[in-house]
Amino acid sequence: MTVFHYPGNLRIGLRNEDAAGVSGSAMQIGEDRQMLFLLISGHQRFLVNDAEFVLSTLIPGQTGPQALLLRVAAGSRVEYLESQGRPLVKIGIITDPDWLDHAGEVDESEGPDIRPPARLPGLPRDVTHRAWTPGADMLAIAQDMVAVHRQGVLGAIPREAMSLSLMSRGVDLYLTALQAAVPPLRDGQPGHPRIAALAGYIASHLDDPDLGPEDLARACGLGLRSLQRLCRRTMDCSPSEFIRAQRLEAAFAALRRGSVNVAQAAFMAGYSSAANFSTAFKREFGVTPGRAQELR
Repeated sequence: MTVFHYPGNLRIGLRNEDAAGVSGSAMQIGEDRQMLFLLISGHQRFLVNDAEFVLSTLIPGQTGPQALLLRVAAGSRVEYLESQGRPLVKIGIITDPDWLDHAGEVDESEGPDIRPPARLPGLPRDVTHRAWTPGADMLAIAQDMVAVHRQGVLGAIPREAMSLSLMSRGVDLYLTALQAAVPPLRDGQPGHPRIAALAGYIASHLDDPDLGPEDLARACGLGLRSLQRLCRRTMDCSPSEFIRAQRLEAAFAALRRGSVNVAQAAFMAGYSSAANFSTAFKREFGVTPGRAQELR
């Protein structure tokens, strides 16, 4: 795989070559990283610590391209076990989990809600990975990247032009993947773009027990009063109530996935008391946390 290095710990890799057999390569992750892998054709099997992942268009029933978004903690080991394909075509994007959090500004005014795409949320911190079938928008960008890389390798365009073009398209691919990976808003929740941004920010900061309205307002470029008016106008609730509801939603989803136990779900939802968490959970969803675990 050819890897291009860009500012801000952004790495974009592209592989387009015949491969067969065992890979045997491994790397140690020095800092927390978020990784996007898009396999267009071929087969790869790899480990992240003890978790095994397979991306393949060669296995029966998995004939189409596949996308995988991973959040990997510092100290993790990534080991590639198998790489096959004629050709094996894959794009990898690796960066800091909060790489997008520091870009873009949002006007505090109540005018039209125009928000730069760089403020899209990253992968929620309670989720270690998401896998899905990429849509036509992701595949179009990916195929364009493969074509640009091929032109650069053949010398049809200067290497500098290839690198800049891959960076631009790689950022587009990453943003499009984040949009595809973030869960849809719950039924009945307004589809206001700023509300979606607020929900995404909460989802990516579930491990912060002190997350409050001031943090939400600051992160999304709103004054506290503007945030309060927005929540009241669009959802008839306060910012604190919105945070609490989003935390409970995340806890419910994590319990159904089996990725947390009840105590961990309580912490995720911001409760220090399991009893209080169970009461609030049942009031919101009509079932106990234990019952939610059985709904997998």
